[in-house]
Amino acid sequence: MNKVRDERARHYWDASQELGEAFSPVLGIRSKMAWDVYLLFDADAEWKDAPPAPAEWLHQLVGENPDWKLSEERLEEAIAKLAR
Repeated sequence: MNKVRDERARHYWDASQELGEAFSPVLGIRSKMAWDVYLLFDADAEWKDAPPAPAEWLHQLVGENPDWKLSEERLEEAIAKLAR
């Protein structure tokens, strides 16, 4: 899948894994670190003491909720839902 081509989209690489560890409890996933996740925030999202909960998110994690498993169609649907 190609990266999202939209000026509002941001792509980050977390080599130190700090964001992955910070988002794991926010997302309620089993693993210590959220990795290979796609987080979509609404326009009002603000990072304060802890990361904000995303409005929508998708993953490629083994053993996590299959309803949020990444697919091109699901990503397009989630983006369209937030763009309304």
